[in-house]
Amino acid sequence: MPRDFIADPSSRLDFALYWGDWLADGDTVASAAWTAPDGVTIEDDQINTVTMNVPHPDIQGRVITCAPGTLTTVWLSEPPAGAAVRLACKVTTAQGRVDERSITVRPAQR
Repeated sequence: MPRDFIADPSSRLDFALYWGDWLADGDTVASAAWTAPDGVTIEDDQINTVTMNVPHPDIQGRVITCAPGTLTTVWLSEPPAGAAVRLACKVTTAQGRVDERSITVRPAQR
């Protein structure tokens, strides 16, 4: 999944991280905590509970099938209006593993 995103400052968008390629067999994301810098509003976050198909970041027309507990999503109601910002997602898995990944959201008029 991409880790760099573009968002219009007036948009309400979701951004996701896929963990399935990192998780051990049979493991799932049990909890996820997203953090954002001051001035960026996290409206909601979630872990997928059903199988989802999401666009492949590198191959147009292909999808990644995300099993339940492998995709974390954050919703921003006020993407950054100035410089790019870093959002971090720290997860704990059902088997006790802990990891953190980040994405960058860059503002752009669309």
